[in-house]
Amino acid sequence: MDFGRLAAAEPKWFSGFSDLSTLQLPLALRAGWMSLHGPNLMELGAEALDETTAALWPTLFQNAPPVQCASLRWQAKGLDWQATPDAGWNLTETTRWRRLDGRAEPLRLRGRLIGGCLDTLGRIAGTAYGDLRGWSAQAGIGPHLLFLENCEMAPCELLRALYSLRLHGWFDGAAGLLVGRHAPAAVTAPELLSHEDAVREALVGLDELPVLIDADIGHVPPQLSLIQGESAELYWAPGELVLRQGAAA
Repeated sequence: MDFGRLAAAEPKWFSGFSDLSTLQLPLALRAGWMSLHGPNLMELGAEALDETTAALWPTLFQNAPPVQCASLRWQAKGLDWQATPDAGWNLTETTRWRRLDGRAEPLRLRGRLIGGCLDTLGRIAGTAYGDLRGWSAQAGIGPHLLFLENCEMAPCELLRALYSLRLHGWFDGAAGLLVGRHAPAAVTAPELLSHEDAVREALVGLDELPVLIDADIGHVPPQLSLIQGESAELYWAPGELVLRQGAAA
């Protein structure tokens, strides 16, 4: 793709998540396009969309994106969409965003949203298509608010991928890090590295970096609609989450 020509062209919405992160990040870093990390088309067939998923439409088509909150519940096991294609999500588990450090003091994070699926972004970090350090250094960009989610990585691979981002400067100057619920099966044996352990180990020594985990981002639905490159303000307290983007931030 010729990102130079795209930078000179009128932007169009590009919306989705997962493998699309491979294009969304360079669109932001190299072409200056904002895109939307959030629900894709196949997730919009429910007879009645939950509030979190439904936020996609006003985020795309209103001048001022809506204020979003954490979901009330998330899906641990999906329904059979072949049998009931309009069933939507099976939201059974209570959502609880948490601080990685276990503390309960509220957080207010401000920065430009950037991130996506770590499975793919970890492969382009440090290249011309994933030069987050260079993008952050541009005049007027300011701090970035990084969001990441894990589709298929076991804890050891997750640790490697996160540490690679660290070596490439992705956490330098970040206003915070938001980590989505992990899609792979949880590792519960106490003698083995868990996904949460992997995140913690990758960030050892970065004590000033606020980190929220179990966020409504990525492959474990529902998920927020996040505009890549957009200014955002996020407020978190135990049991409370408010996200404002654009002018509302």
